[in-house]
Amino acid sequence: MPKLRTMIAVVAALGLTLSSAAHAAGKIRLGKVKVRYDAPADDNLKNYKTHVESQKVLEGIADSINADIRLPTDLTLTAAQCGEVNAFYDPTTHAVTLCYELVAFFDVLHTKDNTDENGKVDLDEIVKSVDGAIEFVMYHEVGHALINLLDLPITGREEDAVDQLATVVLINADDDAGTEAALNGAYTFLLQGQAADESTEEGEEHELAFWDEHSLDPQRFYNITCWVYGSDPEAFSSLVEDEAIPQARAERCPSEWQQTSSAWTRLLAPHMKEAAPEK
Repeated sequence: MPKLRTMIAVVAALGLTLSSAAHAAGKIRLGKVKVRYDAPADDNLKNYKTHVESQKVLEGIADSINADIRLPTDLTLTAAQCGEVNAFYDPTTHAVTLCYELVAFFDVLHTKDNTDENGKVDLDEIVKSVDGAIEFVMYHEVGHALINLLDLPITGREEDAVDQLATVVLINADDDAGTEAALNGAYTFLLQGQAADESTEEGEEHELAFWDEHSLDPQRFYNITCWVYGSDPEAFSSLVEDEAIPQARAERCPSEWQQTSSAWTRLLAPHMKEAAPEK
């Protein structure tokens, strides 16, 4: 699972230290990230609860934050039936909620995308894509939580900023699975935008939400893909070769990645737990 500590290796060089008050020999209780799964009332969603619980994506995120970040209060990661396709952070309860309806929506998107003309489905690819999308979305929502709980300064749109955080954390994971999750998250936004376009073609009313606080789905796809490419242009050259991202944008991606990664490193550095002593 991704480790937030991997993105703050430059903290010592920056000279950022925790205040002596925060060090007060256990006198200050730190918050902890907890995980909860609520049983859905809708029988059609029970399989999604079983899936999310068995994959332990939420536990992996909780473990990462608990190991690395000093929180002032508890944060709960919850999976629940919501009555809508959504995932969100509630600042009044300090809880991030993953709706089973959103997991079901991801399942529909990726099942359609991984079904060939003969009706054969690639189940492994569906599971991997859905889980990657879940992980990206949850880190996105955790980003909202960190901004709120740590009072982090953000310029520009917060939704774009937490897309950046989710991408930075996943790219800096301990293995390639994190980067794959970031790309699956990006691709899910592209599929979501295509599904909206198809519904318009079928006669349903669909209006581009230029007023929304989120970037448009295709924009989010290109942004995330750009940052992944920019993190290692040689390793991810296929993203340009396969035209997942245009050359004109790709040229700027390394500098975009450097700026994004550096910004989040500096924002989180004062809130990181001390590195464990080497044995």
